[in-house]
Amino acid sequence: MTTKILLLPNDPYGMGIYQSRDIIANSKAISEMFGKRHDDVLRTIRNAECSEKFRLRNFAESSYRNEQNKKQPMYLLTKNGFAFIVMGFTGKKAAQFKEAYINRYEEMESALQSRHQARMECCQLTDAIKSAHDPAKPHHFSNEMNMLLQIVAGKNAKQLKAERNLPDDAAVRDYLNPSEISLLAALQPVAAFLNVTTPDYQERKRLLAEYSGRLRSPGMIGQNTA
Repeated sequence: MTTKILLLPNDPYGMGIYQSRDIIANSKAISEMFGKRHDDVLRTIRNAECSEKFRLRNFAESSYRNEQNKKQPMYLLTKNGFAFIVMGFTGKKAAQFKEAYINRYEEMESALQSRHQARMECCQLTDAIKSAHDPAKPHHFSNEMNMLLQIVAGKNAKQLKAERNLPDDAAVRDYLNPSEISLLAALQPVAAFLNVTTPDYQERKRLLAEYSGRLRSPGMIGQNTA
């Protein structure tokens, strides 16, 4: 299990998606959510009576900086690792947080699937832009993506990087929230089609914004991206 985070580094549940495949929670956030000492949660993980194969796949040593900027130990847990550790937490409050975390894992699994779909369909859009311009130049691609980001998130790539404190070389798509990425995944194939049939940029933008408005209706995005 890798420890390299690619998106959602400040998730309120202390969760993120790593290496585009692992959905992870961290022991520090778990201890805070369940009202337990972090040392106790770390001890529970270290003393877990599981196979070495299960341990390697579902728990990874990591660290965080405390208020004094000192490096402190922390664990990252997959969905299975989380379930293994918290199954011993009892009480009504613990049950509520177990349910909340399980729901969050499911939300992020859906978001991860949408990100994979968005990456694949971005290739389709790239090919359409190449077909529409002879030759296609860098600004053709950046203009189209910024148009989509404006529709989906209200800001272009540069603005989103500044707002969300992302590095200059970050792929903004990887840091969109689940609803934004679902909308992007739905709009990209339409944008690819319009690049071939509607050469006027402003008209494409109008049509995509209009289609986006329909997709934002309750339940519509899930129906169109299933």
